[in-house]
Amino acid sequence: MCIRDSHEPPLKLIPFPHDYPDVLREAYGWKRGEELYSLSLEVFQYMPYAIKLGKVLALHGGLPTRHDEFVRNPPLSLLEEVLWNDPMEIEGESAPSPRGAGFLFGKKVTRRWSERLGFSKLIRGHEPCDGIRVNHDGMVITVFSRLGPPYYNSNAGIVIYDRGICKFKLY
Repeated sequence: MCIRDSHEPPLKLIPFPHDYPDVLREAYGWKRGEELYSLSLEVFQYMPYAIKLGKVLALHGGLPTRHDEFVRNPPLSLLEEVLWNDPMEIEGESAPSPRGAGFLFGKKVTRRWSERLGFSKLIRGHEPCDGIRVNHDGMVITVFSRLGPPYYNSNAGIVIYDRGICKFKLY
């Protein structure tokens, strides 16, 4: 199953810059590119923002710092955090994000959500790293599966989830 990332947003939270529509227009022409983009946005609305498998929570960005619960019809501010927040080794709960969207969240936020939702590992993407990066005493794992420019990381990471066990591999 796929989860949404920050480039598969709710309709009222389109990222900027957002080159996906331009890529479609260039590849398929203006009219067909617009049609494909419209269809893509429609499909994105069916994708989940997070998945919990046993003791593992997977989402794209990070844990909310300004909200206390996940709700069925979440406000855009909660979705922005789930799609754009990043972990940091900070003493406090959160700090402004240099991205301009979302926040940096600390270990206290991870512990609070872990207790509330019953997960022991948070698996996320959203940030370039050399395949896999671990934060918050091993509770937050960033997996980056893309190689090459503009990041020039030497490893790509993947997670294999099998019967409640996460295995991490570098390629």
